[in-house]
Amino acid sequence: EVEEKIVQAATATQPTPKFTNFKLYGFWRSSCTWRVRIALAAKEIPYEIVPIYLFSKEQMIDDYTAKNHMQQVPTLEFNDENDTIVRITQSLAIIEFLD
Repeated sequence: EVEEKIVQAATATQPTPKFTNFKLYGFWRSSCTWRVRIALAAKEIPYEIVPIYLFSKEQMIDDYTAKNHMQQVPTLEFNDENDTIVRITQSLAIIEFLD
């Protein structure tokens, strides 16, 4: 009975995630993309990697340009608490947001 109350208290205090469905658009050889991947791993945030092949100029394709007008990697995309899609570009800005 005591154990049951402890488990209930522990689960009741866990916060609901404010942000969900993280996607990281990046190129595997990009040091900026690696910086963000390291930060996501350190924060234990699950995410999907969406490869953008820079040598094939995929960053210039309209689909990606709509996500990042600067046509650079990385871009972090996620849903906020209102289920609105949010995108952050530039690795340092992404890392600061994650902190």
